[in-house]
Amino acid sequence: MPLYQVIAQEDLLTDDIRRRIAGEITRIHTENTGAPAIFVNVLFQDVSPGRLFTAGQPSHTTIIVGQVREGRELAVRQALLQDLAAMWTAETGQSGGELLMAIQEVDPRVAMEAGLIMPAPGDEAAWFAEHEDRLRELGLATP
Repeated sequence: MPLYQVIAQEDLLTDDIRRRIAGEITRIHTENTGAPAIFVNVLFQDVSPGRLFTAGQPSHTTIIVGQVREGRELAVRQALLQDLAAMWTAETGQSGGELLMAIQEVDPRVAMEAGLIMPAPGDEAAWFAEHEDRLRELGLATP
């Protein structure tokens, strides 16, 4: 957690661009929120032409939905959107007019990663300390 889902036309992204975008999403999230990079997950879903519609018509719109832990200031969430949009257009050349984005908040008390209930924003250090042995067993590096 967080989970960023990127839904784009199947011919828009190469594997190299996906890797760069995943790295950039991770950087943008960690810089804006202070959350550790180990928390950031990115899922790419390619759609075939004719599978995505806007106003009832086939569309080339890309959709990015970020599910983040609830409790962040509005300014942080808006900065995430702005930074992600700027990164997307720079990396893909796609117009911002063809980009639909949203940040959804999830109560961390009902979110789980590595079999562990997630901490509230700002409580990461205590969470890592509390679960250090379990995280080490799972091979997950701690910051």
